[in-house]
Amino acid sequence: DLENTINSFDIFFLFFIYLFLKSPLRIFRAYLLPYSLLMTRVFGGDRIQVKQDVLRLLKGKTEQEVNNICLAFVNQVAKKHISVRAVEAMEHHKKEGFKIIVISASPEIYLIPLCKFLGVDFCLGTKVEVKDGNTFIVGEHCYGVKKVSRLNQLIVEEKFTIDFKNSFFYSDHHSDIPLLENVGNQIAVNATAKLKSQAIKKGWPTFHWR
Repeated sequence: DLENTINSFDIFFLFFIYLFLKSPLRIFRAYLLPYSLLMTRVFGGDRIQVKQDVLRLLKGKTEQEVNNICLAFVNQVAKKHISVRAVEAMEHHKKEGFKIIVISASPEIYLIPLCKFLGVDFCLGTKVEVKDGNTFIVGEHCYGVKKVSRLNQLIVEEKFTIDFKNSFFYSDHHSDIPLLENVGNQIAVNATAKLKSQAIKKGWPTFHWR
């Protein structure tokens, strides 16, 4: 996972702040954001709408402009919030011959350049397309059980197998329990209360990396 696991802060929130500070008047383009946040936080609505509302701040930008903005965000902001312990863990697993796969609900427009910086082998996030001046999510939100589906899709596309029994998965959020239960080594990092409770019940290691 990325948010609050590899990164020590909510990177999508930082992405929103970054876009807002670049063009404060564009905030009016995300006029539905308060409603989306309310539906998500209070009523458990789909978080994909929150992401789509934030992406409206990129309206009018070309694909190249969006890519440049996201790369600048990674270089200026996201890199500063990478957990040293997460990097150490990835390096340790690489030395042992493991492949590193990042699976995140974050939009791939900034997730992919961040993963390239981290030197991971595969990167799966919420797919985004830029067309006719609009930046929008395509396909399913890479969240919860959908992460399992995306991983299975990657296995088919890349034609490789995964030794799930000896694999590790690190996450901070209880929505990742379906993927955590797929591997033999579950690691809870900066865990939510629900995930921490599950980790204690099942004897999964827990770490605080902030």
